[in-house]
Amino acid sequence: MGVSYLVYASGAGDSLSTSICTFTSPEVAAFGVLRELRAIRDGQPVGSLFGAVSLLSPEADRRLLSLTKMRPLGDVAVHVTDSAGRVRSTKTDERGVYAFEWLPPDSYRIEQDFPAGLRALSDTADKTLVVDLTDKEVTRIACRADIRARSDGQISVTVLDSRGRSVESFLGNKPLDPKKQIFAPSADGTSSPTVRSP
Repeated sequence: MGVSYLVYASGAGDSLSTSICTFTSPEVAAFGVLRELRAIRDGQPVGSLFGAVSLLSPEADRRLLSLTKMRPLGDVAVHVTDSAGRVRSTKTDERGVYAFEWLPPDSYRIEQDFPAGLRALSDTADKTLVVDLTDKEVTRIACRADIRARSDGQISVTVLDSRGRSVESFLGNKPLDPKKQIFAPSADGTSSPTVRSP
């Protein structure tokens, strides 16, 4: 249905096969891997640590991630902190891909600066990824660490009066000052709260 995939397949001769147990995934979820595969093909060094930063679609949940509807997040700062507290940083490209060309063997904490309104999707309580690169000095095999983001569910607004000045505002049905709340009918006939200027 118009979706490109990176397919992991194996076999003998002219016959290849794959299954749901492989790492086969939509292209949008594999931009980081594709970058490393192209580097290998072109004889370029692979990164010590790489991955992609992506925004999950609003309907995606933890049980069924809608990978085909992910959107790459470009220009996101990604930081790695080693066991001695030293920090190295890079940014994602237009496809959401980041890479650290070489990192000394160590354990690294990965953090990122998401735009306002987004949070990391992680199974850990502090939403922080940790990777161990202590075995990469000899093999030079890259470590993949993808970062998924989703909306944090928060709404931030600034209410202005007719002169463009910020006024005290609220969200929901409990205004800071009930005297300032009025309900204006919208186009669909429902009422929505607005703020009367002081």
